[in-house]
Amino acid sequence: MDGRCVIGIDSGGSHTRALCVGLDGRVLGGATTGGGSPTHNADARDHVRGAIGAALASAGMSPVDVLSLAAGMAGFEDETDREWAQDFVGVEGLDCPLSLVNDAVVAQVGAFAGDPGIIVVAGTGSMILGISEAGEHVTNDHYNHYAGGARHLSFHAMARLLVEEHNEADAPFVQRIFDYWNVSDRQALRQRVLALRAVDRNEVKRFYGGIAPLVTGYAEQSPLAAESCCWLVGVTGVGIRLLAGHFVAETVHVALEGGLATSPAFAARITTELVESTAGRIQIAPALLDPAAGAVLIALQQAGIDSDNTIIERLRTSNRPTSLRQ
Repeated sequence: MDGRCVIGIDSGGSHTRALCVGLDGRVLGGATTGGGSPTHNADARDHVRGAIGAALASAGMSPVDVLSLAAGMAGFEDETDREWAQDFVGVEGLDCPLSLVNDAVVAQVGAFAGDPGIIVVAGTGSMILGISEAGEHVTNDHYNHYAGGARHLSFHAMARLLVEEHNEADAPFVQRIFDYWNVSDRQALRQRVLALRAVDRNEVKRFYGGIAPLVTGYAEQSPLAAESCCWLVGVTGVGIRLLAGHFVAETVHVALEGGLATSPAFAARITTELVESTAGRIQIAPALLDPAAGAVLIALQQAGIDSDNTIIERLRTSNRPTSLRQ
């Protein structure tokens, strides 16, 4: 095997994942660090660079061994973002072609291994991206649409709780919310919410994002939690249907990525919503590879290596660190 490698990076608001992969598709090493989104993380650059360095170290490689690097980066929207994105991956000694795209792009490429389809990325942030049969890239943002991520689900549930739109069946869920905020009643909760006006906005986003697993976790028991999930599913479904109009196939496949999108409560509801609203034309499909592996496919292509079924299967089955599968 050639002694060189490629690097694939998935950099989101909560985590940055990097894979170091041989030119035959075998995963040599990997690392996971903190969030790499400049709009959510003050130390985003350190996290991205740290993930690259740790992935190389775990593979026994150095920056000069890297033939190609591809990074999917939350916050990368167009060429005006290239300067900061290049700086984020500017590890000393790294001198290779770079492919820098939005993190939804590497998620789509990983999920469909180059085939057409729509990816819903919903975790800290949110993006719906479709790559059509014609190779057109279109997002819900092109239609001035935003579905919402973890914190938006939490905002919705919190607002309903604070205006007392809940009943006895919601009591366990409401108590867990009180515990999360370390308060004993609604009035104290209201004061805690207002006090966050003095807190750094990124810290507030992360704090609210931590509430989302409570909402999805109680969706089968609490009408309030279920209603909030259904609200977000409805908005997301509209975004998916907007993009489906760019596809000519009889069936359009959609994959889910991110802690919120893949939660059982969200996944089950969006599956049902799409079947009912599109008569089955739009269907949820399992992702073939994760976003970091999708970035690897882009890096390999950039290096002039075709990702055949053997490479894809090696990426799918390589003995990767547990943290990279979370």
